[in-house]
Amino acid sequence: MPPNGNRDRAGYMLNSLTFQQQQVNFILGHSIQSLYQDVMREPIPIHLKALAEQLDRKAFLENTAQPEADTDEK
Repeated sequence: MPPNGNRDRAGYMLNSLTFQQQQVNFILGHSIQSLYQDVMREPIPIHLKALAEQLDRKAFLENTAQPEADTDEK
C-alpha cells in the first residue's frame, strides 16, 4: 500500500516491516546507542573545537560582509 497524505514515507516504511524486522531494528538501535554513549559524553577535542569556531567565524563574516545588491537596473 503506497503512502497517503496522512503518512510520510518513513512512517509507511516502518509500518510495512514485519514484527521480527521491527525487533531487529530496535535491538540494533539500542546496541549502537549504548556503544557510542561514552563517546557522546566526551568533550570535543580542542583541535576540532578550534576548527568549528573558525568555520563559524568564516560563515558569520560571509553572511554579514556581503555587499548590498544593486537596485538600479540598467
